[in-house]
Amino acid sequence: MAASMTPMLVQRLKCLAVQRTEALLNPAVQCPHVSFIPIRTKKRYFIPPAVGMKGQSPASQEARARQAGVVVRQEYFERAINITCTAGVYDAYIPPEGDARLSGLSKEGLKQRAESLRQSAASQLAIRKIKEHDPEFRTKDFPSQAQDLFIQAHSALTE
Repeated sequence: MAASMTPMLVQRLKCLAVQRTEALLNPAVQCPHVSFIPIRTKKRYFIPPAVGMKGQSPASQEARARQAGVVVRQEYFERAINITCTAGVYDAYIPPEGDARLSGLSKEGLKQRAESLRQSAASQLAIRKIKEHDPEFRTKDFPSQAQDLFIQAHSALTE
């Protein structure tokens, strides 16, 4: 009986080998192996902590990290500085219609309050941006400095 089973096993192995080669040659017949399912994951690199970095300033730590090619500096959203407009009020404040006590809670009052907050936030962002480039910038001194600069430029152009 053992002798009759060995040719049968050999025949079955030959059949399986032929089927596998057909699957390799014909991509339509290919089926994935059940025990291997490829999963795409994020690459994770181990970055060992640097020795002696606790006592250093953040700027020197960042410089060392840049030299090692590890850190990409965060890019800040650059806002354009527009100095062609004035900070003066063009439209006078018009209180919303209705009772003064309820105007803060009315739809129009909330719109006006939100608009004033947006404008003040934009001006504060512009002032911060200017102070990044010129740390000694003062809003109280700016009008006189701008006027002097304008007079000097105008006199230089007329000469």
